[in-house]
Amino acid sequence: MRAGSLNRYLNFLKKVESPNVIGELVESFEDVFNQKVPVSIRDVQTTEKYFDNSVLAKTELIISMRYNSMINEDLVVEFENRKYEIIKINNIYAQNKQLLLAVKGFDFEWS
Repeated sequence: MRAGSLNRYLNFLKKVESPNVIGELVESFEDVFNQKVPVSIRDVQTTEKYFDNSVLAKTELIISMRYNSMINEDLVVEFENRKYEIIKINNIYAQNKQLLLAVKGFDFEWS
């Protein structure tokens, strides 16, 4: 199994809380790898709904990349100046060679 054409680059960020000048905790993002990571991206636009048609989850991108043990669901993906949260991580055939990430866009943007 190969990751395919890794022709896009994105950042993996982690959320950090730090106090501002007046002591309030402010959320910001810090780069995990200090460089952009090569990936292959597929747009999908699927929506899972409850019985009353309220949205449960909306997956916007499927990301294929080489295996990295530091990738977890607490990280945030930044692609084309938009942030996405990781919904699911799939280690293909548990061989530690390729990861498939399902991500969805935030309902609001952090600065």
